[in-house]
Amino acid sequence: MLKTFFEITKILNREFDETPVLYGSFGLGRVIEKDFDPDDVDVLVSDEFVHTKCKDLRRVLEENGYTLRDEKEHEFIKNGVKLAFASVLDLKNLIGSTRQDLEITDESSVRFYELLPKHYLNLYQYLEADAYRHKLGKTKKDKEKLEAILDYELRHKIS
Repeated sequence: MLKTFFEITKILNREFDETPVLYGSFGLGRVIEKDFDPDDVDVLVSDEFVHTKCKDLRRVLEENGYTLRDEKEHEFIKNGVKLAFASVLDLKNLIGSTRQDLEITDESSVRFYELLPKHYLNLYQYLEADAYRHKLGKTKKDKEKLEAILDYELRHKIS
């Protein structure tokens, strides 16, 4: 999955001068060094890429071998790995921070933002009350992630 994320990030950096945010279970696992066996890679991008420039994003992804899997969810797939795109504007409501508040990472010739454990803590505390996630049956996994974040913070003396 990391290889796929780096590949898509390189495309976003090069084609659109876009610095995405690594997000979701895969991003959390990378930050706290725990594999949650995610089923996709969640990527936050500027709002325009899920609205006014979504056709441009789709074209470039398809040119690079990705297939649109779910237009509503902005989900693509390549070699069995799913990528789901969402707007970075959601961050403020979900974690109380914006992209500019996050850590920027330069790795393997790509540039992206990563949430810190405290951001994931805010996110999963918020998601505990999310009716949509309850409906999808994700509450047990969310609770496990929340416990893993708290354990990580305790082991690393983060408060």
